[in-house]
Amino acid sequence: MDFFYEAHSRTGTGVRERVTEVTPSGMVLAENRGMVHVDLLTAKAPAGSATLDRPLDHLIACHRRIDDKLSVLERASVHMGDRTEEALHACHSTFAFLDSAGMLHIEDEEQSVFPRIRIHASANELNYLHDLESQHHELDACVSRLKSLTKQLERDPAPPDAREAFAKTVVKLASLYRAHMNSENEVLTEIGRARLDEVALAEISFEMRLRRSH
Repeated sequence: MDFFYEAHSRTGTGVRERVTEVTPSGMVLAENRGMVHVDLLTAKAPAGSATLDRPLDHLIACHRRIDDKLSVLERASVHMGDRTEEALHACHSTFAFLDSAGMLHIEDEEQSVFPRIRIHASANELNYLHDLESQHHELDACVSRLKSLTKQLERDPAPPDAREAFAKTVVKLASLYRAHMNSENEVLTEIGRARLDEVALAEISFEMRLRRSH
């Protein structure tokens, strides 16, 4: 089984979980027969059934997907020395996710959720939202640092100090991101359920869909 993701072959009826082997090229050898291409962005089977109709639940579901990608980076870091090409490929797949779905997630929060909460928020809640936005900037800087280190390793993966810097940055990113997401899962969603009425939630849902239609 590949180190960088849990493989599942997909059909029109769902997910077949019985998989025997993943080749270095990213192809799955299924037990029944044939080969099915695996999306490298999928670290695990899709979690939960949250939809854009329930925007707060959707944010939590997105957090689970981000956590999966952090696990991909952690495994890539462990194998950067002995499976360099695959590790680098896993990193780029994760960066692609963070630059697309990850950015949409941040826009959902900063452009749709936070502004509507602020309308009725207490002083403490306003400070909390400000802290979340500051954490977004810190996470973005950490991802940029990791991209820069990945480019260095692509040019020359041999120096141990480069791999060590990469590993430390992965640990920092994972720690910051998980603390941030745990806080949002527990605190932000509670504030949201208290401050957002059905009209506000419907507006957020509409904006989320619009953002993904472009």
